[in-house]
Amino acid sequence: MSTPITVQIPEEALIEALQQLSPERRRQILQQVDKKQRPQVVTIPADALLELKGIISVGGDALVESEHIYDE
Repeated sequence: MSTPITVQIPEEALIEALQQLSPERRRQILQQVDKKQRPQVVTIPADALLELKGIISVGGDALVESEHIYDE
């Protein structure tokens, strides 16, 4: 895996560099950029959620607790 680096260049320089590429290569690069910005969604079967039941206890009554907050 490569080590990420941060490079700051003026937007005009980026545009100029992209204009030197073929339209197909620009399209490929933009697709890669879009792909990296999309969140990775990992799905699990609904049955797996049952295994999570009871792992933590979150008790209380949200309505009652919110009324206490606003009544104070």
